[in-house]
Amino acid sequence: MQKFYKFRIYPDEEQKEYINHNFHCVCFVYNYFLELKTKMYNQSGVRLGIKECNSKLTALKHTEPYKFLEEADSTALQQTVFDLYDDFEVFFNKKTKNYYPKFKKKIDVNSFRIEKKETADNIYFSGKYVKIPKIEKIQLGEDEEIPEDLEIHFATVSKTPNDEYYITITWF
Repeated sequence: MQKFYKFRIYPDEEQKEYINHNFHCVCFVYNYFLELKTKMYNQSGVRLGIKECNSKLTALKHTEPYKFLEEADSTALQQTVFDLYDDFEVFFNKKTKNYYPKFKKKIDVNSFRIEKKETADNIYFSGKYVKIPKIEKIQLGEDEEIPEDLEIHFATVSKTPNDEYYITITWF
């Protein structure tokens, strides 16, 4: 059974800029691979898998017009590829009513998900702060209580229309 904890976070201006950059990159990656998968399937009937998309993502980050992707969190970008793959799996599953994945609008993408890596502490809490990849010490709300036995599997960073930032921790 999955459990969730949602905490309000208070990033400074530089942290907000990085978080917003991640929102943009996640939207771009989702749309890029949605278009690529659609073109490949329409032209040759080939369905690109996760491995092919992840290797293309790595190559994409090193090409000139897409260098901005290097600054984003790689686990968030990889998770976006997995999410798109899941969207296609739901679409091709004929047991339920499914809709073809839609392109994301920048205005609608205000969250990204990070998977906890077993080999590194890429997401953890320290006192009244949370650490996510490439950002040190984002301040938590004053009244936030962090459970002692919190074993993190995913973290979702999100922003509300009122420019309030949250982190939702998923654990099992």
